[in-house]
Formats: sequence, C-alpha cells, structure tokens
Amino acid sequence: MSASDAIAARGSIRAETRTNVLWLLSGIIGLAIVLRAIHMGALSLWNDELFSRYYADLFGVKYLWTTGLARESSPPLYYMAIEGWMRLFGSSEVAMRSLSAVASVLTVPLVYAIGKELFDSKSALLAALVFALSPMQVAYAQEARTYALLSLPVCAVLWSSARFMRGDMRGRVLLAYGLGAVIALYCHATAAFFLAACNLVMIAWLLTAHGERRTAIPRWLGVNIIVAVLAIPELQAMLAQGRTATGLAWIAPFRPGAVIHMLTTLVTGHATPYAFPGVELALALLACLGLCLLAIRPHRRAVALSMIPVLFVVLMAGASFVHPIFLDRVFLWLGIPLAIALGAALAVQTRLRPLLLTLAVLASGVGLGYRYIAGCHEPWSALVQRIGTDLAGADHVVVAPLTGPPGLAYYDPELPRLEMWSTGQTDTVEHDDMPRRMGVKLITRDQLLREIRSGQHVWLVMRKPDQARVDQLIADGVPPKSYIAFACHGVMCLMALTW
Repeated sequence: MSASDAIAARGSIRAETRTNVLWLLSGIIGLAIVLRAIHMGALSLWNDELFSRYYADLFGVKYLWTTGLARESSPPLYYMAIEGWMRLFGSSEVAMRSLSAVASVLTVPLVYAIGKELFDSKSALLAALVFALSPMQVAYAQEARTYALLSLPVCAVLWSSARFMRGDMRGRVLLAYGLGAVIALYCHATAAFFLAACNLVMIAWLLTAHGERRTAIPRWLGVNIIVAVLAIPELQAMLAQGRTATGLAWIAPFRPGAVIHMLTTLVTGHATPYAFPGVELALALLACLGLCLLAIRPHRRAVALSMIPVLFVVLMAGASFVHPIFLDRVFLWLGIPLAIALGAALAVQTRLRPLLLTLAVLASGVGLGYRYIAGCHEPWSALVQRIGTDLAGADHVVVAPLTGPPGLAYYDPELPRLEMWSTGQTDTVEHDDMPRRMGVKLITRDQLLREIRSGQHVWLVMRKPDQARVDQLIADGVPPKSYIAFACHGVMCLMALTW
C-alpha cells in the first residue's frame, strides 16, 4: 500500500468512527427524549411550578428586572423564558414542563462535548448515556422550574474552562465562558457560588502553569470582570436578600448530614426512599466510583476540574451557616461532572468495573422506577376534582397564608370566590404581592374564626408549611366538620377542611 493509500484509509476509518459516534449519540439523545416525555403531565403542578406559571404573567418584564429583582430570590431569566414559552405552547402541565425537558435533552450532547474534551469519545458517550438515564435529571426535566435550564450555561462554563486549561485561549472560548456565566447567574442565584468555585480552580491552575499559559491570567481576569459588571444588578439583589433572608426563611438550618442526603438524591432521585434503598445505593456507587478513578488515574486537568463541584458544595455549606440555602435541587448541575466521571470510569477495564456498572444500572433503574410509579407532587388537580362542586357552593373558600391562591386559581379558574388568610407577617412576592395582583380578597384570622363560629360554610385549603398555624386555629375555634388530606411520600402535603 502506498503512502497516499494509507492516508486515505486512515481518513476513511476516522470518518466511519465519527459517523458511528454520531449515530450512537443520536440514539442516546432519543432515549433521553423518551425518558423525559414519559408521564410528563401525570403529576399536578406543585407550589413552585404554579409560581412559575403566574409570576411574569401578572407582574410583567419591567417589574421582574427592577423591584422583583430585589424582592424575589430567583432571578428573572427563567420566568421570562417560561412566559414566552407559554405564549407559544400554552400553559398546560405538559406545555410548561416541556421547556425544561428540551433544556435537559440539549444538555446531553454538551455532556458529551465536555467528556470528549477531557477524555475520549468512548468515555464521552458513556457520560452522555449516564446523564440521559439519571433519575434526578429526568425528574427536573419534568418540572417547570429553572434547574434544567441552568444546566446549559453550566456546561458552557465547564467546557470553556477545560479548553482554556489546555491552552485554547481563542475569543470563542472566552465568549462561551462569559455568556454561560452571565446566563447562569440570571438563571439562579447559586450560580455565583459555582462561578466562585470555578475561578478558584482556574486561577490556581494558571498560577501553577508554565510558559505561555501564565500569560492567560489577564485574559481570564478580564472576562470575569466583564461578567461581574453585567451581573451587578443580580449580585446587588443577592447581597440585599442575604442580609434579610427574604423569602428563604422556610429553608431548614444546615446540618452536615444534608450533604449525604443531597448526594443520595443526585444519584437515585428524590422519589426513591432515602432510608432504603436510596442512601445505600448512592454511597456504594460513589465509593466504587472513587476507587475506580484512583485506579485509572485521570490526568491533571480532569482532576482540577473535579474540584469545582467539591468547592461548590463547600461554599454552599459555608453560606448556609449564615442563611440556609442548602437544597437538594440547587445541586442538580452536579449530575454533569458525576456523569463524566462515571463515563470515564466505565470506559476503562478495571477489576471494579463490573461492580460499578451493576451499581450504576441499579441506581438508574430503581430511581426511574420510583419516579414513574411513586413520584408525587401536591395533588391540586385531584383535590379540585374531588371537592370542586362543594367549593363553588361555599360561603368562603380560604387558602392558608403559606399556601397561596395559585393552586386553586389554576385548577379551578371558575371558582366564584377565593380568599387568603392574611397574617400581616410576610413580605414576599409569592405570599403578598401575587395574591393582590390576582385580585384575591384577604381575610384575617379573627374574621375567619367569626365566619366559622357563625355557621358559615367555609373551606380552608392548606399545604404542609401551614400545618401548625391551622392546628392552632382549630384549637381556638370549632373542629372541622370533615377534611380531605393527600400525602406525598407518606407525609401530608395538601389538605382541605370544611366547617
């Protein structure tokens, strides 16, 4: 064979390989679409999704970027996106959640791109497959919230950071980082901790580099200064909310065990019971993954990037000692580096690979099974179907203070009268501004008690956060004639009481 024939043969092999990779990646994307489409509209919208439905619609873009930026703890970008999406596709459960599903599916090829950058095509394909099968990713691809959308700019930041580390300092790399960083910040406030972790790792990397890469420090700092300037409105809002904990008082104080709970949820999903088999599967998988990575010894750049999620968890835990913000769902993006690490470990033959594969299949299968069979949201639709006729004939239909009107307004829009129990103690968009914009009449506790004692036909609808307040109302007044309670994962999450 001549030299030209050999070159042509190698080119043909590379082209065939690229074609095979493309087909495999397309199949993984197709699988991701199917898994995210199954039962997408089976569960009712829950409290936070209902807020997504009404926020931008009631308040408008100007409010979101001015007053709302300081009063609402979540930045406005997702709310603008979902409002535009609803104008195109409607406001049904499936229509609203499909934005997150599309974002999650688009993340799959980005996970491949990062895995290919750090390792090889085989590892990258396995990483994309792990991400597509992740119970946690499937769950949040079926929620009308910002977390799946946040994965897209996070991928842009991680990919551009990996490229920058190996010396690719072209403008398109810096542009990808800058756009990803700004979009991430305006998708969710905790992206500030992600970017802080990213910068700590990148600056340490650049300071310990040699030769030309040390000259990259001014470029890196320059693009981050631009990001900081563009993010000033959101950063100012974060500082203001951090001083007052506006809208965040409901989050439980941080405990070290919350890290284990977060990792368990990340691996097996939040529908899987934590006590068994969730925590056992998750810890076994993570321990086996750690041993496999020690055996294959990833290169220095991959190890450095793996410190970003570690530092993010540390920063979030530290901040939570001041104001609790440690919630499982804000760690959804950690599924990206987890998938890449699993892909790299599964791509290399080691003694522990069969065990790791078995644990990965079990974690995914069990998590998806619980998601599809036992997944649960506040069942507003079931509640309205059961008592909607009675609500229409009542003298007063009241929602408890931390329950709010969106659930009944969405699932029973023809309800003739709707009132909200006002305590005068909250000052948030969700519990104060939104009911007023919806035209809901306020009723005090004393007024509510008078109506109940006078024999009026009253319905009171409450979520779990209002349990103690409603229990005290009953103790001070008249026991309800009857009640209907719904449980989510064995705990009461929605109740309607009638007098």
